[in-house]
Amino acid sequence: MAMRSCRVTIQDLDGVAHTVEVTASTLYEAVAQGLAAIRGREWVAGVEQSIGLVKVSVTDVRVEHEVKLGDFTKWVERKGGSPRDVIQRGKVREILGFNTEFAKVAAQRTQSGARERSFLQRLKPRKKRWPMSDLKVRLPKRPC
Repeated sequence: MAMRSCRVTIQDLDGVAHTVEVTASTLYEAVAQGLAAIRGREWVAGVEQSIGLVKVSVTDVRVEHEVKLGDFTKWVERKGGSPRDVIQRGKVREILGFNTEFAKVAAQRTQSGARERSFLQRLKPRKKRWPMSDLKVRLPKRPC
């Protein structure tokens, strides 16, 4: 995916909106980078995880998205899914500083597993179907 310049706005517990500029390839990656940039700053009162909203504005085309932090947190904590989802969640977890070693191993396993399945499917023998006219049925001779 193409990297895009984004403005991420997060409202803290005091109602003050904080905006940072980030470069990201996905919406959730932009949310993660925005949270990482704002988290722990002395002027931020804290962010409400369950009902807080994060506004992401893409500056290239000027598109805005609002993401509920609860949905974002559920997505980050989710396990499994498509190889693409696992890799994207791994990148976001790495940005947020969550068990980075686990994310790297999961991404490697997902990529190698997909390659292995593709290779095995190519090796699998195909069933040969014979036309019915080629079948000869021989019945045992019975004494009369």
